[in-house]
Amino acid sequence: MKNSKVLLVSINFETSKGGVSRVAHLMSEALPPSKMLSLYGKKELNSSNQFYFNKNRITFLWAVIKAIFFDRPKIIVFDHIGPSSILFFIPQFLLKKIIVFLHDEEAWKPVITRHYKALMKATHILCNSEYTYKKFIANNPVFKPKTKVCLLAGVPSKFEQIKLDLTANQYQNWQSEGAPYVLFVSRLWKEHRYKGHLNLIQAMKLAIANNPNFNLRLAIVGNGDDESTVREQIVSNQLENHIHLFTNVDDEALAHFYRNSLGLFFPSDREGFGFVFLEAMYFSKCCIGIADQPAEEIILDGLSGKLLIDNRSENILPVLMDMSIHSEVYYNMGLEGRKIFDTKFTSAHFYQRFLEAIQ
Repeated sequence: MKNSKVLLVSINFETSKGGVSRVAHLMSEALPPSKMLSLYGKKELNSSNQFYFNKNRITFLWAVIKAIFFDRPKIIVFDHIGPSSILFFIPQFLLKKIIVFLHDEEAWKPVITRHYKALMKATHILCNSEYTYKKFIANNPVFKPKTKVCLLAGVPSKFEQIKLDLTANQYQNWQSEGAPYVLFVSRLWKEHRYKGHLNLIQAMKLAIANNPNFNLRLAIVGNGDDESTVREQIVSNQLENHIHLFTNVDDEALAHFYRNSLGLFFPSDREGFGFVFLEAMYFSKCCIGIADQPAEEIILDGLSGKLLIDNRSENILPVLMDMSIHSEVYYNMGLEGRKIFDTKFTSAHFYQRFLEAIQ
């Protein structure tokens, strides 16, 4: 039932805009708002209770202030710490239940002054993983009494609607012709090289050089300002027959990439969570991540995937080699991953965790 006293303040409610947007939609499904205000997104997306401000911060912040003063919501949900700064200007008597969701790097250090003052007015601070929670509390212990973990879950709703055996797949020829392939899915930004895509390319180069019988390909799916570097690395290392970059891949095509792969490599060492692991598990694929990261909260090492000590290419290499030789082992890991998904990581599991955390 729609709650007429819930206001959702989103940094970006567009469904295609990454993890923060995914969290905003999950929270809105668990606790439907009467009004949603999004900083990003074109005004053409506006509806009767959803309003987008196309990056106009002044208009956005004014709309939030007016919604709080005139609508008097009983619950205000912020999907990111950034927009919560507006709380500094709101009298305490207008604020009832205030929920702020924390994601990754913005929560891993002492918060800046305006965020500190905003969080002092929050009643509930939620973290996307135990990893984020521990780093946040270590740097901001004053907020420990009102901070909880709300472990993320769920996959894009489009995945659940696609009839994979009945839909066309424009990448089917590449996926089916040749050696089995592993998958890397992420934004490809130069400032996000910590996600490990260049290291993974170098590991593939080493695997091919060390073993003439190496029998794996790599599909890199993503967009960003590092695309040209990825292409240059593939060509300069003569890996065109082994690695391919796919850009502008929609959810339906991505679903096919997951289904037809052997597994997912996502060796990022600076993630707050890692939705791509859940996507792979949904399609019964094994996952390769990094130890001492949120991947540990998702992957059971040796059962549903592998946890590497770091993302250096020489440490990625042994798993690539092993997957090439023992593909059946990793196929079975994927089946275990789906069992874990069904018991812990469906959208319904998030709804339950979220509603319990804000009681």
